[in-house]
Amino acid sequence: MEWYSLNNKVFIVGIFIPIIMGIINVSVEILIQFASIFTRPVNETKNIIDCITGISAIQFINLGLILIFVSIHYDLNILGIQNPPGILQGKFNDFSSGWYNKVGAQIIMTMIIEIVAPHGLPLVLTIYYGVSRCIDRGCTKDKRKTKQLIQYNYEQLYIGPEFTLDNRLA
Repeated sequence: MEWYSLNNKVFIVGIFIPIIMGIINVSVEILIQFASIFTRPVNETKNIIDCITGISAIQFINLGLILIFVSIHYDLNILGIQNPPGILQGKFNDFSSGWYNKVGAQIIMTMIIEIVAPHGLPLVLTIYYGVSRCIDRGCTKDKRKTKQLIQYNYEQLYIGPEFTLDNRLA
């Protein structure tokens, strides 16, 4: 029974750590996009490149470096100063099969979440706008028919949301 309880804890931690890292990465993406407004880029392309660079760097630090620094054990003794608490004080001395079982699985799970997450909201919005257009046309196939009286409302319904390239590429 003790093995079952321990196995469940390991499984739950293995699932929640990638989800938390995904939430952190999405939050950082939103923050970088918001901050990029104030950088006064030359054009929109430069703004997108800056966002992609910033998001990719933060994801690399969050996913790669933090997990490695927390999981690997290495005695770093520089001028008599020991490791800072929690850094390089993990259970693993090397990249062994145990490390790949525990940490590598979390990295792969986080990568899967990061691959799917940027496409979730646009997919939901595409379905929402498709259903809204169908209701607007009275569920007919005639694309010239609409219940919208104001041009702005018509354009908002039929153009859809902005395609954010930087979220999908980073």
